[in-house]
Amino acid sequence: MRRVLTALLLICGLQLPATALAGDDWNSLSAEQQAVLAPYRDQWSTLPADKRAKLRKRAGRWSQMSPDQRAETLQHHQRWRELSPAQRQQIKDTQRRFRDLPPEQRDALRQRWQTMSPEEKRAWQEQQRGNPPR
Repeated sequence: MRRVLTALLLICGLQLPATALAGDDWNSLSAEQQAVLAPYRDQWSTLPADKRAKLRKRAGRWSQMSPDQRAETLQHHQRWRELSPAQRQQIKDTQRRFRDLPPEQRDALRQRWQTMSPEEKRAWQEQQRGNPPR
């Protein structure tokens, strides 16, 4: 039915926002999704479809988290907001470089990280920030 409606609208030259056809408007979200995504309510219809999809996915993950996981996530988000734009960009660049590594190198780095002591991890993080190890 949706395909027929889409085809008919295209034939007639009418265009509706993609959200109207995809059932992606605010009211199509579950009550739980609306509660989690409440800060985006006023701008929901103007967000790009890929952004809305990412937000829905994150809302789903949030609903599956334990209270401890939620607290940790909120803490992480707070730390992120306190970073300067330059610090955020540095983190994004590091993440991009990691993603661009061949899978074998990523796996080797993950294994190395898992075997590091907390002190070694802290020293490495300080080094990456350009600060001398403590």
